Amino acid sequence: MHRASRILGSSALMIGASLLALAGCSPGGKDAQQAASATASAELPAANPENNVYFGVVHVHTAWSFDALINGTRATPMDAYAWAQGKAITGSGGPELKVITPLDFYMVADHAELLGVFNQMTDPTTKVGQSELAKRITSSDSNTRMQAFNDLVSDIVAGTLDPMLTDTSHARTA
Repeated sequence: MHRASRILGSSALMIGASLLALAGCSPGGKDAQQAASATASAELPAANPENNVYFGVVHVHTAWSFDALINGTRATPMDAYAWAQGKAITGSGGPELKVITPLDFYMVADHAELLGVFNQMTDPTTKVGQSELAKRITSSDSNTRMQAFNDLVSDIVAGTLDPMLTDTSHARTA
């Protein structure tokens, strides 16, 4: 059930129960109870499935996107979806993260460009992970990571990207 629906439903239930309890104590008896019930119903909007409110996120990047990885994100798409469902995940070198109320919808929107390459950069046993670029991308120094990002974008724009990074076999590892 969605958060707005739960709140509305709980409020309606409490108002209705309170009115019925009060009406039962009054001298009006059954007529007063019916009037109280009609009043409570009149105060609530009718259910309208076309106007329900949902909460979520439609654009999230994980460590599979080069810009998120360079900015310190280590969460995978599976981690991101687990978090959206209200499960605790380990932060990117920080504390455990958990959303208080699970989201109604969530969309991981990782970049298709270089998909699979950057998660390999975090693995020093791969050819990509042993590259000079990988050392800069995974550096603990944020300035080094950002300079690597700028160089990478410049290479993409100039058409001089290292062929190792465009090898489509990397995408199968994502």
